Amino acid sequence: MVTMNGITDDYHIFIIGLNAREKTPNFEELIGILIQEEERPMSLKPQNSDLALMENKKPFKGKASAI
Repeated sequence: MVTMNGITDDYHIFIIGLNAREKTPNFEELIGILIQEEERPMSLKPQNSDLALMENKKPFKGKASAI
């Protein structure tokens, strides 16, 4: 609990989730959970190649030509 009280307000929702658990994690478990939480936003960001593909797509502007 002392460690969790020292965590910044950026982790407010995270701390609420930990407190909602049936059993409070011990220090070693907390370290592992915090590392996972730190890595989670990085895994959600698009990779550079995905970003490049999204930037190259341009919406079609104009009318379809009649053949």
